[in-house]
Amino acid sequence: MSKKRLLLAGLITGALNAAYSYVLEMITPRTTSLTGTGFTANRVFSASVGLGFYIASFLVGLVLILAVFVVAAVYLRVRGGGEPETPEEPELEEESQLSSG
Repeated sequence: MSKKRLLLAGLITGALNAAYSYVLEMITPRTTSLTGTGFTANRVFSASVGLGFYIASFLVGLVLILAVFVVAAVYLRVRGGGEPETPEEPELEEESQLSSG
């Protein structure tokens, strides 16, 4: 896998992770507190989590994908696998000998 595709996969995953954290924050029920008249929404605790949370979510998604691919590449090199090989196709002369014999 090329470095360009690896970086693109990491960026897409980071963006999806940040979008997921945004959606999760939007659908999470707000915290409530008990007052004299019953439960009411507490505006202090229901404030948005902020931009830092989304940036952290993006970075976690990016780093996780990069880490998985780096570990896989190191594992292949340590095990001696290198790049996956494609099976060689037999040449035309060999094919004609195999079909006639």
